[in-house]
Amino acid sequence: MLPLRRLLTPRSLPSKVLLTAPRRSMASSESKKHEWLVIIPDKAGALDRRMKVRPSHLSAIKPLHESGFWTFGGATLSGLAEEGKTPPITGSVMLAHAASEEEVWAAIKRDIYVEEDVWDLEKVQVIPFKTAIRSALQG
Repeated sequence: MLPLRRLLTPRSLPSKVLLTAPRRSMASSESKKHEWLVIIPDKAGALDRRMKVRPSHLSAIKPLHESGFWTFGGATLSGLAEEGKTPPITGSVMLAHAASEEEVWAAIKRDIYVEEDVWDLEKVQVIPFKTAIRSALQG
């Protein structure tokens, strides 16, 4: 019987095995990021609370957007916004770029809209997503 050290050397393996052996990349499959569509309705009567903390919300998500975690986001509306009036906001929609659904949920739960009882966490949808087309916002 050959010593173990000799069994594991490349010379002891047939060339076919060497050519077909899987190669590892620097990034593991666990660290691969995916897109997640996040749909979060507001709780009934939350518009005043939302508008009160909106500047803090926008300030807090800015670094997450700059890092590429949130790739887009905005408010859902019950109708078109009218000039000079508070938009009829009913919730939020965002697209996350994260390794797992748990990572997305962690970001959601840290948001001031959760602390201030704006978002209805019982109705959140975190959906695996794959962007087919995307354009920069015009105008």
